[in-house]
Amino acid sequence: EGVLTLPKNRQPKSCPVVLGVHGAGVVPAQPHNFLAQAKKGAILFEINAHGLPNTNQEKFYVDLFANELFEYKKINCRDRNEYYFLKVFLRMLRGLEFLKDLPEWDGKRLFIRGSSQGGAQAIAGAYLDQDVTGFIATVPGLCDHTAAMVDRVPGWPNLAPYEKGKKPDPKIIECMRYYDSVNFLKNTTAEGFFSASLLDTVCKPTSIY
Repeated sequence: EGVLTLPKNRQPKSCPVVLGVHGAGVVPAQPHNFLAQAKKGAILFEINAHGLPNTNQEKFYVDLFANELFEYKKINCRDRNEYYFLKVFLRMLRGLEFLKDLPEWDGKRLFIRGSSQGGAQAIAGAYLDQDVTGFIATVPGLCDHTAAMVDRVPGWPNLAPYEKGKKPDPKIIECMRYYDSVNFLKNTTAEGFFSASLLDTVCKPTSIY
């Protein structure tokens, strides 16, 4: 599910559209974050990564993150066809399809924005939907999963961590290559904006570079 934020004086075929995607965690959409853009004429659709309703009480999300969705980043991480982020990406694509079906979309400007986990979704979406014209990926995750194989430190979600003297699980490596941001990025023609934080120990700057 998602939350749609519309400009007050919108007209058919006149608005750019933006899909907002979340960083790691289990939280509902927060449409107040997009009011400023809507006032300037953009349509914004924000979705959470897990296909959850966005109107439940806070305890609902806290309990999920502590139990069923605890360490969701590891669910089926040895099988590329069952890995948790496959459905995350499919939800993102459905969100883009929804935006393109809106009568107010100008048919030209289609954007994705996200940070960390959301940055990874933005990069993937810019390749998986070739109608995307631009994306913002701040401190993106899902970068450089196989870094440990060449003595680098991987980025979030650190499923093949760098530990001196240890080899990463080959099944995880095989799976995660299909979910590495670099493999989406090099095949997109959309314009992108990126950022990295030199103090970030989660989405490490070396993984982003």
